[in-house]
Amino acid sequence: MSYCRNCGNELKENAKFCQKCGHPVNGGNGSGRRKIEYVGKVLKCPNCGQELRSFETDCPACGLELREVKAVSSVRELSLKLEAIEAHREREKKPIISQRFVSKTDEQKVSLIKSFPIPNAKEDILEFMILATSNIDPNDYKNGDVPMNASSRALSDAWLSKSEQAYQKAKRSISNDDSLFIEIEDLYYDTKDIIKRTKRKYVASCLAMTIILLALIIVPVILLIFSENKSAPEKNQAEEERLTAIEVQIEGDLANGDYKLALLNAESMEYNGNDKEARRKWGVKKEYLIEKVIEEAAKDGVILERSDSAENDEEKSNSISGAFSSGFKKGLESNSDEIEQNIEEFKSIMSGSEASSGN
Repeated sequence: MSYCRNCGNELKENAKFCQKCGHPVNGGNGSGRRKIEYVGKVLKCPNCGQELRSFETDCPACGLELREVKAVSSVRELSLKLEAIEAHREREKKPIISQRFVSKTDEQKVSLIKSFPIPNAKEDILEFMILATSNIDPNDYKNGDVPMNASSRALSDAWLSKSEQAYQKAKRSISNDDSLFIEIEDLYYDTKDIIKRTKRKYVASCLAMTIILLALIIVPVILLIFSENKSAPEKNQAEEERLTAIEVQIEGDLANGDYKLALLNAESMEYNGNDKEARRKWGVKKEYLIEKVIEEAAKDGVILERSDSAENDEEKSNSISGAFSSGFKKGLESNSDEIEQNIEEFKSIMSGSEASSGN
């Protein structure tokens, strides 16, 4: 057991220096003296002596071109590791389907990018920011949250996340007025703006497509409604003319004694227009003409009956016209005060004075 001659501290076996005061054990001769070394190198311009940053290729003081400048070690290390992973990439058997999923090789790249430590030196942070932003593909964001290529989008997201980390680290470790920080900040916000504009274009295109699809659906419906409303008067007029022609034909059939044909024509008088008042009017005329044909035939010894369809039409017509004709007949038999009013309305319908108002 031995003790330090300088401070008396107990020394470990085979120790060359005292672990407490650092005094050499062998008495202070030069052979056992502790050496002091400084970590890192201060680079200076060989022309003017100006201190240089590690990434500079020209002297900022005299402009001398510097040769054999070494790349930043952390950026170089990450690049080499990524290249090594890429060298072992397996060939995709189904490239179209595989675009929907992140490949194993790209998963390894993403994991490396996310876990790789950001350097501390401000020059290294700048180089790292350049590497990260240059590997972000804005096209990966042109389809919003549904990427066309899952692997490419995953890599861009990893680099984007890393650029965010690099910016936050520079924000804390570099002065805001430092030219290096300004470069880092510009790179960060330029990249963010490009991605934001790309996403806006996607949203705008989706909105435009939605508007076009709605227009393709709504506009034809509006045009159809408009055309139907526009053609309604013409359709009603055509119905008036058609039924009037049938009415004339019925009168001709009765004059010729062709009662069966007259009955068929009377039963076919169905108004197909949109005017409710005209539908009521022609319902009354239809019932009147059917009864008239049957009565005229009976006077001539011909017995006619309504067809089944005509009986159904009668119920429908009575519902539409308010059972005007049957009410008219009952009014005649009852001698009520409504007789004159019913007679006037019936005469008005049969004379066709309401035809113009029905249009």
